[in-house]
Amino acid sequence: MLLAGLLVLLLLPAGVADARSLGSQLRSAMRGAGSHSGAYVRDATSGKVLYSYRSSVPRILASNTKLFTSSAILAQLGPDATFATELESDGTTDPITGVFSGDIYLHGGGDPTFGTSSFIRKFFGSGASIEDLADELEATGITRVNGRIIGDESRFDPLRGIPDSGYGFDRDLGAPLSALTFNRGLANSRGTAIQGNPPLFAAQQMAAALKGRHIKVTRKSAVGTAPGDAKVLSSVESPPLSTILKLQNKESDNFFAETLLKDLAASSRSTGTTSRGAAAAVRYARKLGSRVRMVDGSGLDRRDRAAPKEVVDLLEGERKRDPDEFNALLASLPIAGRDGTLSNRMRHGSARGRCHAKTGTLSDVSTLSGYCFARGGDLIEFSLLMNRVNVLSAHRVQDRMANVMAAFRGSASATKKTTLDLKSAKTVAGAFASDCGACQASVSDCSRLSPRRVDCVVAENGTCSEVIATTLFTNGFLYTAIYPCKTATPTTAAAQVRLKPRGGLRYEPLTPATFEFASDVFPKHLPYPRYPVRHYHGTTSQKHHNPVDIWTDRKHDVLGVSGVSFDASCFHGLQFADLGHRKLTKHGTVLNAKRAKAAGGRPAFTLHAELHGKRFTGSLRLLHLSCAKKPISFSAKLV
Repeated sequence: MLLAGLLVLLLLPAGVADARSLGSQLRSAMRGAGSHSGAYVRDATSGKVLYSYRSSVPRILASNTKLFTSSAILAQLGPDATFATELESDGTTDPITGVFSGDIYLHGGGDPTFGTSSFIRKFFGSGASIEDLADELEATGITRVNGRIIGDESRFDPLRGIPDSGYGFDRDLGAPLSALTFNRGLANSRGTAIQGNPPLFAAQQMAAALKGRHIKVTRKSAVGTAPGDAKVLSSVESPPLSTILKLQNKESDNFFAETLLKDLAASSRSTGTTSRGAAAAVRYARKLGSRVRMVDGSGLDRRDRAAPKEVVDLLEGERKRDPDEFNALLASLPIAGRDGTLSNRMRHGSARGRCHAKTGTLSDVSTLSGYCFARGGDLIEFSLLMNRVNVLSAHRVQDRMANVMAAFRGSASATKKTTLDLKSAKTVAGAFASDCGACQASVSDCSRLSPRRVDCVVAENGTCSEVIATTLFTNGFLYTAIYPCKTATPTTAAAQVRLKPRGGLRYEPLTPATFEFASDVFPKHLPYPRYPVRHYHGTTSQKHHNPVDIWTDRKHDVLGVSGVSFDASCFHGLQFADLGHRKLTKHGTVLNAKRAKAAGGRPAFTLHAELHGKRFTGSLRLLHLSCAKKPISFSAKLV
């Protein structure tokens, strides 16, 4: 009987055997979770369900509830949305003396990061500070306020907690809820006391900040609501929502989640309440084909429940939405063995660095849901919801299952994919055609040279520009090579495509580093796995703090650097290839057809950089033309 079973496995296609083996390993691991748990694992690449165990029974979500909160507010506001904290008034300023007559309202916009600059730097990294707000007001010329600073938290209801605490202060939240949060609701820098009246406390701190700028406020601070005709005197913006979600989900911050849930309700022009926000999140999940019961945004309430399949349906729905929206959600999730609540879990094994998932913990509840980028290139979506369990034992089961998923070598459909489809080849070539700034290039014609290779002609204004060879390598990843046209015309594949162009083909893996304007033109939705790269993002020392992106393979070989830009008299979109390992020194030219041989072939720039832990730091110096000769430093952190 054993021999017969082994023979069946040997006769199965490799992908089918791998899928069955994965299901068997997940089933074995799941036995340690008990009968009050459920699991659902789907291969998003092939669309196949790889494992299911009691996947339709709703379970306590714990902090996996934050997936529903995050998804809903991303859809409502977008990843670049910010929350403004403003000083407003209907008073007037004497243009000669600078004396302001009237009350000034500190209007909270639901920003959970608002506070002092020192507090923000210590706990959040960046954000809108009370010092910035005071500086803006001082810049208007106001020298004295004949009136009060009034804290306005009217964007939200005044309830300080969630249903689980009877809407009173909840220690698990760590702070009282308010639309006008200051220093996360803490009353001192040591975190040993909580603010009893958040809007009043914030107003008092605002008055003190103005006093520090020699702007006297004549009356005591109070709490109230700004009049409808109040005008904005100064305003500061929170970090983008994508950053706030990282702060929330990486460390599973309940206070942030409950604040954002009220922001979700307030964004529809109603007062932000927990119940309205939860209802909005439930409605959004239903649009994606997922059903959930929510009474709060953090998962502290044990009534927050969904079945494992419903969680995966939410994850799949998010994956199919706008790429920026999905990437913001993905980037907010803890990474196995690297950061957040998963920094000390799965530090060894296939899951490390491959699985991005939200954890959840209550007494006798442990949950883990998210995405794994498997070794074979498939994207795995999963939800493991375990109730009535020992939390540490559940962690061991979840970690084992995540390692199994991350080690998956591919589904039958993925392993059988040996032909490059024409549409994908045209999409790739179209990305190269768009990778030229203000030009009007496009794909004019394509030709299939083999099942795995398609070459496309890129032309502009009836003239052949280049030929893009796209090939599906046996490892399942796409590679590209560029070779010159035979002649300027015609722009047909018959006239320009060559099996063996002069000088041969120099293939590079298709990654964002392939393109001069990496993030803008890289084709994100292709039915092939993405080449595994590490992405480092940061800013330069230039006046406008231009972004810089560094792309490396898993061995830290640098595939490219892009994003540094200069005025049109120089060039922009620097890209370097084959720079080496952790320590980089490079002379090179710019990837721009008109500047390819800039300065008569002399080096156009020098680059020096080093990798320390998760951050590249270095400098770039231009060597010719009218470009700035001063070295430009940069720092880029692993995304």
